[in-house]
Amino acid sequence: MLPPMLTLWDRTKGKQNVKAIASLGSMPNYRLTHTPNVKTLKDFTDKGRIAVPTAGVGFHSRTL
Repeated sequence: MLPPMLTLWDRTKGKQNVKAIASLGSMPNYRLTHTPNVKTLKDFTDKGRIAVPTAGVGFHSRTL
């Protein structure tokens, strides 16, 4: 999976120079909202919030 690979790459950068190839397009990413006027990412405002599982660990927080 991609998040553990990103963590490994980040922690070994400059030491072991770990490299990998992965595809971000192989799995869909969905943004769910209860706000009816949000249709695209551009519709989010400064007051909007995006929840992620755990900051810095999960797939969504890593890709954001």
